[in-house]
Amino acid sequence: MPFILNVVDSYDTVRDHSLENSIEATFHQVLREGASLGIYLIVTVLRNTSMKISMRSNFATQLVLYLVDKDSKKDIIGFDALADQVIPGRGQIKLEEPTRFQVYLATEGNSNLEQLQKSGKMQLN
Repeated sequence: MPFILNVVDSYDTVRDHSLENSIEATFHQVLREGASLGIYLIVTVLRNTSMKISMRSNFATQLVLYLVDKDSKKDIIGFDALADQVIPGRGQIKLEEPTRFQVYLATEGNSNLEQLQKSGKMQLN
């Protein structure tokens, strides 16, 4: 079955938009009914408080990368969240139990800017 994957990077900016209520209602509908139609939503947030709890609870899977505020991780993963490891790209996902994972960049570089510039030049085959 074909599927549609919608990616929203930094949902925090939606909260400041004049169409916030309309956008939020659409996201709620996609989260409730989309999977049965092959429509999925991936959203990133800078702070877990950026998204209302009613919407956040509709995500089947939630994961976190390193967060300075330790309580934020517990809000997402639960009280059984694993201890933080301050390693770039290290995160946790709640499956049957909290599980660590590692994210890697597709490019190398001596700085974030250099990595970003190289990733912009990558071609998908």
